[in-house]
Amino acid sequence: MKYVIGVFLAGIIIFSAESAFAGENHSWFWFIYEKGSDDLSSFRTIRPFYLKNTYNDGSTYTAFLPPVIASNYKNNLGYKNHYFFSLSGETYYNHSGKKEDYDLVLPPVFYGSGSESKDRYLMVWPIGGTLKQKLGYDYITPVIFPGVALFFLYPPSSTLMIAAYCLASLIPLYTEYGYKEYHAKAVLWPFFMKGEGGGRKSIRIFPFYAHHTKKGFYDRKSYFLIYNYGETYTSKRTYKTFFLFPFYGKKWTDDGMVKSTTILWPFFSWGYNKIRGEESLNMPWPFFQKAKSKNPDMEKLIIFPFYGRYRYGTKKTVFYTPFYFRQTKENGYFHSDYKVISFIIWKFHREYRFTEHPYYGKKWDYFKIWPLFHYESNDRGDRDFSLLSIFFFRDPDGYERLYLPVVSLLEYHKRKDVSSFGLLFRTYYQYRKGNYFQWAVPLIANYSSYNGRTTNFSFLFSSFGYFHDERGQGFKLFWIPIITDSSDKIVFDNPLESEKIYMPVTYRFKDTVSNNFSFGTAF
Repeated sequence: MKYVIGVFLAGIIIFSAESAFAGENHSWFWFIYEKGSDDLSSFRTIRPFYLKNTYNDGSTYTAFLPPVIASNYKNNLGYKNHYFFSLSGETYYNHSGKKEDYDLVLPPVFYGSGSESKDRYLMVWPIGGTLKQKLGYDYITPVIFPGVALFFLYPPSSTLMIAAYCLASLIPLYTEYGYKEYHAKAVLWPFFMKGEGGGRKSIRIFPFYAHHTKKGFYDRKSYFLIYNYGETYTSKRTYKTFFLFPFYGKKWTDDGMVKSTTILWPFFSWGYNKIRGEESLNMPWPFFQKAKSKNPDMEKLIIFPFYGRYRYGTKKTVFYTPFYFRQTKENGYFHSDYKVISFIIWKFHREYRFTEHPYYGKKWDYFKIWPLFHYESNDRGDRDFSLLSIFFFRDPDGYERLYLPVVSLLEYHKRKDVSSFGLLFRTYYQYRKGNYFQWAVPLIANYSSYNGRTTNFSFLFSSFGYFHDERGQGFKLFWIPIITDSSDKIVFDNPLESEKIYMPVTYRFKDTVSNNFSFGTAF
């Protein structure tokens, strides 16, 4: 009986929400259910469980109690699904209708299929199998993960043992892998391996010896992890590195264009690279760091934890103690200024010089005191406010749209000719779009009008009331519409506008060999 009552009440809720808003593309019931659209997208949500956004370019985003259960993003080329905190997922991609590629990660199963044989694979952990086009290799074929047996042979008695067993369970007994002409074989990877092909040769007997070479590119050797020597070749010079880990290291070129030194790496290091116009000093790292470079264009000064300044191209970041951050970006078409204070106060500003973003306009501001409220606005008069803002990050099309009305004490939204206002988790909620207006108190009463004429007034689950819409005029008695005048009809006009979403240009810098130290390349 209780299930019948539950289904009956759910039906009343959905029917009441949908039937009360005839002629308009926005409907809701309390904070639980909402359907609507604006000039960029349409959406439907059943809070806090389900959300679907449909954008003007045809792409969609769907979520089921994210990030716990699942989320899906889909466009005309394919889709991506994430399950259970993104620990599992699947991806499908259609390369302009010519090539299909599908990947499934559902531990312990890893599966792939596609139009070409290089995309087809299957691996079942801890038995083994093959992975293709993963981790930078054309194929990886592990066989048997013996570490799993430790859980049964010697049951763990502490958290540390469980962590160690889990790590051991990721080491395969035998592995083959390769990229193009290079092929390698390994026993208990990464401890023992040997590979050759495409001008490359590799051998590793961890931790005693390692030697990796690629003709015309590099030659690196390591003994007992302590003695390390490597050379990197370019068209103009050879970069040499000597490491007596971790006590002393040196990086240099014979022509003097690069010279760097480290003692007790990574704490003390200094040097220069004249080719890149790069200088660096760490005394000691990470407490004092100073560096600059011309290619890429970069400057850095950090006196941790009191002060830090970092610039990469037109992007600048400054912090004063761990409680104040400021990041700015400046180029020919775009300016932004983001500030964060104690991870509680968030103040963002964007400004476009030669174009107008369909969402941000030409100027946009965002201010949040977490978790009390957030407020954002742009120069076109759009506004968004919420009293109680549980997320310290912005995600208006995902988490905020799904979860925020569940906890909001007061909210106000306005975009172009659409506005809405809610109180106490939408116990009272009103919506306006152009000449259409509506308010509702869930289960109690709702009212709507169009061009100043009342189109609906109902109460008690919308079971009784008056309506005046495209059917004519009449009233409802236990949800049954009784039309009294079918000649006086209201025709709703609700066109949707579309705008091309502005996509900024991405700038890239060309990198060359750095004078900075990094340990582990030999192994």
